[in-house]
Amino acid sequence: MSHFAFPYSQEMNRLLHIGMDSSWYYKHEIYEIPGLLTALLITHLGQKNDEFEVNTEVSYYEFLERMRHVKYDWEYFDINNFQSLAKEPHRLILGSEGQTFYFIRGGNHPEYWTPEQAYNDLMIIIQGKLNLSGVMTLNMITDSKTSIPPGRKHYRDYENMVRRVID
Repeated sequence: MSHFAFPYSQEMNRLLHIGMDSSWYYKHEIYEIPGLLTALLITHLGQKNDEFEVNTEVSYYEFLERMRHVKYDWEYFDINNFQSLAKEPHRLILGSEGQTFYFIRGGNHPEYWTPEQAYNDLMIIIQGKLNLSGVMTLNMITDSKTSIPPGRKHYRDYENMVRRVID
């Protein structure tokens, strides 16, 4: 597979297999919209093998449609934001929504899609998730007193909350 973001994607795959559940497999989707953006989406839900896919013949609106499946409000993402980002390719839009990680840079600049950069970008996401995790868990525990009614009828909700806290 020949695309400048492919070595970055391969390194992400290696790092995810080391740092996450080793039984998960990942689908990597590279998107390149010439002059506008390069993106990598990594999904781990229901994969039976690691997959790598390159999409260079998509429009901006087709890309937004794909991103809308990651998070619905991407449907309204203004193209002007990416045109501005294309002028600053060292900047990165990254995130984790549901079962998908995404990494988006403006323009098409191979020098920002290196295996070394993959490690740095993944660490940003992991640190962000760890920082938020404690706050979210504390809020879940505090809210459980009012959000989960007492009694046998609601034991499953309580068990699910305890499982999430332990995780």
